[in-house]
Amino acid sequence: MKINDRIYWISGGPWGYLGNAYAIKHSNGYVLVDTGSPEALDVIVKNLKYWNIDENKITHVLITHAHDDHTGCAHYFQKCGAKIVMGKEDPPHARRWSFRRI
Repeated sequence: MKINDRIYWISGGPWGYLGNAYAIKHSNGYVLVDTGSPEALDVIVKNLKYWNIDENKITHVLITHAHDDHTGCAHYFQKCGAKIVMGKEDPPHARRWSFRRI
C-alpha cells in the first residue's frame, strides 16, 4: 500500500501476517523499517515488485526491536546487500528469535 510518494506499507495485518514492514525511499535507494514475520517474505517480495522497488536497491534495514515479527525476513535483505541496523542490545535477542544470521 502506497502511503505517500516515498513510503510504502509492504506487509502486516492486511496481508495476514504479524509485524508491519515499510519501505521508505531515499536519495540512494530504500530503507526497510522492520521486515515482518518469517512467513511474510513472499508477500514482501511481491509488494516490492508491485511498486517497482528493486530488492538490490534496499540499502538498510532498520529493526525497531528484535522480535521475530520485526526481524523475520531481515536475513534475506542482508543477502541482497542491505546493512542491518538495530539497537546495541538487540543482536542477542534477534539471534534467539528468527533472525539467526547476524
